[in-house]
Amino acid sequence: MRPLLAVLLGLTALLPFSVDAGDLKESDDTTQWSFPYRAPAEKEKRIRDGVEVLLKGERGTPATKFVEVLGPPDQVTDLSKDFAGMSPNEDGMLMRYRQKLSHRLVWFISKKNKNTANLEDIWFAAYVEKGSDGILKIARNKFN
Repeated sequence: MRPLLAVLLGLTALLPFSVDAGDLKESDDTTQWSFPYRAPAEKEKRIRDGVEVLLKGERGTPATKFVEVLGPPDQVTDLSKDFAGMSPNEDGMLMRYRQKLSHRLVWFISKKNKNTANLEDIWFAAYVEKGSDGILKIARNKFN
């Protein structure tokens, strides 16, 4: 697994996206997609393999590490503003933790619709803790 992580880190060093929680800005690359959307095989593999590695880490892993391993998020949401939830499970988690969170970073494998969440969407999300750049919570949908 270490060689895979080394390769992933090497490849993502070429990406133009970097993140510091204090500098996170809302963004939504999904507005440029055709729907239904399916991630290219290389992106899907990077996300699935990267999530497996990251889940072995500790709570508080820096958001920068998630971006290094998974690539740039497809969406960055400022949780201090109005936003749409993506699933009933996420809604429940946010009821409990939203006051402790600053941003949601989302990586999609597939997305059915442009403007609304769909229970069939496949995604992984990391939630940045307020006052830090550490990831406090994660969520996923249909992500096996």
